[in-house]
Formats: sequence, C-alpha cells, structure tokens
Amino acid sequence: MNRLLYSVMIASIALTGCNDDSSSPSAATESSSETLEYRAIDGYLGSASIYSDRNGNMIAEESEFIGTTDSQGRISVSALDAQFAVIVRVIAGVTTDTDIQGTVSESKELIAKSGIQYITPLSTLAAIQNMNLEDLAAELGLDPDQVTGDFIAKGHKKTHAINRSINKLLKTSLADSVSNKQTIKNNSATIVRHIEDSNFSDSDLTDLVLIINDDGSVGNSTSGSENKRDFNVDDLRVVWEQKDFTEISYTPDVVDQGFHPCYIRLLDTEHLIVGNCMQTKFLKLSVNTGQIVAESEQFSSGVISSWYIDGPFLALIDSNGSDIYLGDSLERVTPAPEDLVYDSAQIITAIPHSVVYRGEDVGIDYRLSTATWKSFKNVYARGGEFSQWRGDEMERYSYTLDGVETSTAAESRGGMQMSIINYYNALVDDIGLPSPKGTLQDVRVEWIKDDIYVAAVDFEPNFASSDHHFLKVGNTTYHLGKMFGGHWQIGLGDDNIYSYSAFKGQGNENHIIRQYSLKTGRLVGQWEETLNGLPANLYNIIYTSKGIFANSDSYSTVIRLDSQ
Repeated sequence: MNRLLYSVMIASIALTGCNDDSSSPSAATESSSETLEYRAIDGYLGSASIYSDRNGNMIAEESEFIGTTDSQGRISVSALDAQFAVIVRVIAGVTTDTDIQGTVSESKELIAKSGIQYITPLSTLAAIQNMNLEDLAAELGLDPDQVTGDFIAKGHKKTHAINRSINKLLKTSLADSVSNKQTIKNNSATIVRHIEDSNFSDSDLTDLVLIINDDGSVGNSTSGSENKRDFNVDDLRVVWEQKDFTEISYTPDVVDQGFHPCYIRLLDTEHLIVGNCMQTKFLKLSVNTGQIVAESEQFSSGVISSWYIDGPFLALIDSNGSDIYLGDSLERVTPAPEDLVYDSAQIITAIPHSVVYRGEDVGIDYRLSTATWKSFKNVYARGGEFSQWRGDEMERYSYTLDGVETSTAAESRGGMQMSIINYYNALVDDIGLPSPKGTLQDVRVEWIKDDIYVAAVDFEPNFASSDHHFLKVGNTTYHLGKMFGGHWQIGLGDDNIYSYSAFKGQGNENHIIRQYSLKTGRLVGQWEETLNGLPANLYNIIYTSKGIFANSDSYSTVIRLDSQ
C-alpha cells in the first residue's frame, strides 16, 4: 500500500470495545424466519463491528463481516449466520457505550455462542471457557435468568456491574483472552464474590467497575473513570522512570548519539511503544514497570518515514510508502487483512507529525498537505479522526478513517485575536492588568478541539516572559492567569484541559502540570516536581487510561505518572 505523508500533528488512533450476549432479544424478532435481532451490551454498544464465526476459529475475518450495530447496540443477523457464534469487535474512539455516553477507550473482542443473541462480557467468558452461560452462572453463583438476557432493560444492576468489571479483564483479542482464560475466570469469580459480599446500593452499582489490583486485591472504580479517565493532578506521582537503554542492541551514528526516546504511543492496555528520533529503533515497554520487553531490528537512517499502531501491530511506513508490520516481539510479520483495523482506511494519523492519505480527492489532498502542526483532533487523547482548524478560511475540517470530510464554520484567526484583545482590555481596570502595547500578532491562538481555544497575550515577544492566558469555550472566555507558555491538551474526559510547562526560567524552575475546568475556567489541580527530583524536560505527554506517559529525548528518559 502506498501512502502520502503530510507534516502535521495528529492524534493517535486507539482501539477499544466491550460487548454483551444473551439468548433471546424479543418475541417480534424471534418470529421472523429471515433475521434475528442481536444486541451488543456492556452498556449498549453502538458502531461495533459484528462478524459471524462461520469457520469456528474465533477470529473476526473480513469475509465473515455482517455489519455494525446501531446506537443502542442492535443489529439484524440472518438466520444462516445465527447458526454460528457471533463476534463483536469494538474499536476505541469509534464504538460508543451508553454507560459513558461516549466512545470507549480500549479495544475488545467479545463473542457469544450460536443461539445467544445478547453478546456480553459474560457470554465471552463462557465462550472462551467452552461453557454454556447457564453452567457458568451456576459456577459463579449467579442467577441464570439474569445473565442470559438484556440485564439493562430488566434493571439487573448487579449483573450489569459484573459485566462491566469482567470486560476490564478481557484482552484486546479473543485469542489473547483464550490464552489467559484461567486467570480471567479466577478474577471473574473474585469480582462476583466481592459484589455479593459487599453492601453496594443501587446508586453505587449504577456505574461501578471493580478492578483487580496487582496484589490481587479488589478496587472500586467507575465506567467513566475507566473509559474517559481524567486525573487528579494534585495527587500525581512518578510511578516509574526508564532511562537505562544500555542493554538494547543499538549502534549509534554521528547524528544520533545513543538511543533517544522521541515518540511514544500506547500499544495496548499493557504495553507502550517507544521510537527514537531517527526512527531507526523501536522498543516495547511494560506500562506497569517500564521494563523493556521487546526491541525491533535497527533500521538504516531514512528508511522509516512514519509509524502508527494498527490493532496489535506496529505499522512502519518506509520511504517508498509501503508498510512493514512488527508483531508481538517486534519482529517482522505479515498479518492477514482481517487482523488490521486500517488496512482499507483512507486517512490514518501517524508519528511523527504526519497524516497518511490514500484517497484521490484533490481538495482533501490540498487541505491535508497544507495543514499546520497545531491542527489535530485533541493531542493524543482522542483517536479515529483527524481534524484541523483553518483560521484564515473560518472553517474546521474533520476527516473520518474512510476519508469523509466534514466542514464546520469557525471563527477566523484574526477575529479570535481581536476578541481576546477586547476581553483583555475589559480586565485592565478590573484586575490591574497592564495596558496592551502590542498588536494582534502578539496574541497567539492555539486550537484544541471543536470550539475550544487557548490564547496567550504576549506583549514582550523578544523576551522569555510569563504571559496572560485565556481559555475560550464557545462564546465564553476565561482568564486563566499569568504563566509561562506550555503544552496544552485535553485529557481523556471532556471536563478538563491541562498545561505542561517545561520552561526553566526564573520563577518557573520546576515541572508544572496545571488542570483547568472547561466548565468554569478555574484551576482545579496542579502538580509540581523539582528539577532535582526529575532532571528532564518532558517533550511529549500522552494521557491514557493507564496513566500519563511522557518522554525526554535530551535526557533519554520515559516516565509514567499516575494518581496516588
């Protein structure tokens, strides 16, 4: 496959999903001899891909694709396909979940045996154990009538919470879930016992997700926290720091003196991919410990032009526009098309600062080729879609994976700068701001996503200075205060925006992450670390469901931050 690469900053594409199964959805559909109504449930899962496992190998193959679910997780399945097990493939950033009123953040594959029309985490647990649902329910001590139907519609909140929790135990692929089936089964039994032994109210159960900690204990979380996770910045700590790359097989050249970790991406729920600045070497790190668990071959300088994550594979794009896929051990592999998420995609976000375009639309071609590095959906936190703000054209453009472009009217860059200047002037007397002495060009505007912008008023452009920053959400503007410039992005939820400042001038010697509410514009959290405690400028930060990951190529370090 040949791909055109354009130098633009983009968000990574993540995959995630969850499902539910049961035996019979409705009398109306059961009476039909042509189709049956199936339903994918964790919450109700919309835009999930459905497959009929006609050859019984528990692999969602392209030739077995049936279609996608509606917003309530429903899909019609022919009587012929209903003879086989049905697989649900849920894609992060694409598949919706009514539990969180948004897209899921982890890719999953769920399955239900033939004859079961509700595909759920419990039906998946039964299938990978080669058990029927009734026997599994009996073994776990559950009421069979509550696990074989639509537990949401019937109001079985305890069963709903159990399914949400078991879904967290399942792996990205069915093959991996089968490989870990005994551990998943044991942990599922622990979850059921914990729920049965605890006095959870119906209110508690509404969005409860139980987590198995590393020490085997059970922790309480919520569906919102697990799928659209924001962080309590006040309680952040450094979980691990990986800065020892001496043991890898790597030959430095004149340009790159040693392995410098420039780019990071979450591969799956357990691993992080780290690429060096020259894109000649790739490492796989454990998200739990930071240990290096695999390394790629070393490529010659200039061979790899970009890379992205495609399901369980690391996809490298060589200088000819062709793909090189790396597997579990970062060895070269040749995956089947049905194992790839982006095999037929027209637009793919990639590293570094690239978008891959395979379409033939001249207009889209031009707009992508002239996009700026500040044009992205939501700096790493979102996936599945590339967007850009063209302030001079007063338009925002969004692109789906299949190359569909949508334009939305937006405020012009000049209009945005003028509105910020006017807002600034209104505050001059109110809070004692200095009168402006600059021009509109001294107002830097950064588009975040949708109608959210951050602006800095810099009236001393020739000096490293602490500037007044403003947050604009729709028609509302907030004064965030005076601070050194930083790297802005939204976390996994839609409630907060974060700034990381790496400037080490007077008055800002420390690392600082600030957390502001998008609803009030107020500072709701702040994390600081001294240069002695963490002697590295953090150049890339990604917010994930497994923590905040950051890297510094100049100090050759990768770190994981998380709440206490």
